[in-house]
Amino acid sequence: MAAEDKVRLEKPPARVVVQVHGWYPIVVLVMVFVVATGLNIMFTLYVDNERKQSERKAQAAAQVAARKQSCQLVVAFDELYKETPPQTPAGQNVAALWAEYRRTLGC
Repeated sequence: MAAEDKVRLEKPPARVVVQVHGWYPIVVLVMVFVVATGLNIMFTLYVDNERKQSERKAQAAAQVAARKQSCQLVVAFDELYKETPPQTPAGQNVAALWAEYRRTLGC
């Protein structure tokens, strides 16, 4: 009996074997694919939204700059006609149009 006890003591401990079922890796891969696809869609939508906002801001800034330039031109002509009023009826009509345009633009 002592020999049997000695053999039992010398045996390595039993290993725990994890069995991987055939469907488990497939489910993990599908889940990784679904999560990666979802993240990709979310990132794409975020980047597209940021691009659109950036374009809107650029357009608004360009419109403000164009309006400022237009106002400068209109104000310059209106001030010119106020300093030296035209003598002819056609010139007076032009001066009145510049003044009206200035009021319309809010310059």
